[in-house]
Amino acid sequence: MNNPLQSSRSDADQRLPRTLQEAVDQLILLLTQAEKDKIAAAPDADTIIVHFSLGAYIRKVFGLWRGNKALMASCRALNPEDASSVIIRELWARLRR
Repeated sequence: MNNPLQSSRSDADQRLPRTLQEAVDQLILLLTQAEKDKIAAAPDADTIIVHFSLGAYIRKVFGLWRGNKALMASCRALNPEDASSVIIRELWARLRR
């Protein structure tokens, strides 16, 4: 049986993606088809990073500002901005397959 006193992670934190793969999987479920089409049509991932507010959304919703260290480590990023860029690049690449 789980002891709630032993867990330092809230229910919301337990739903946060902990890996790059999980983050991209969740984004694919959250984005509309029109949004996915627009991202896939971008000439490169850097265009998305510069012109979309997707990075700010990722940093907020995936808990990067709150210290989602597992996701940061999976992205091999030192800060939330770099982690969101890695996630966007992977999302872009997957949508173009």
